[in-house]
Amino acid sequence: MGEQFEVGTTCATERFRGPDAGGLDLGGNGRGRNGSTGEFTVSEPALDGDGTVKAFAATFVQHRAGGTPALRGARSTATPDSRTAPAGR
Repeated sequence: MGEQFEVGTTCATERFRGPDAGGLDLGGNGRGRNGSTGEFTVSEPALDGDGTVKAFAATFVQHRAGGTPALRGARSTATPDSRTAPAGR
């Protein structure tokens, strides 16, 4: 907690977040992993003046139980700016 993300920041991941790694656990179709390792790399960190996250984007790699094959992907999210929302919303 408290780490400042910048474009290009890469963080190690494990299935469960710990002191040395962030948590990353993807599954689906009734399947999951008992263990995983990987990393994510920040491609867009955007904060407003008080430090609130306004947008975030990252790519990720997840390896099943430390194996070589990997799941790769990207995720992004943005918070609408209430100051620019249409009236009545």
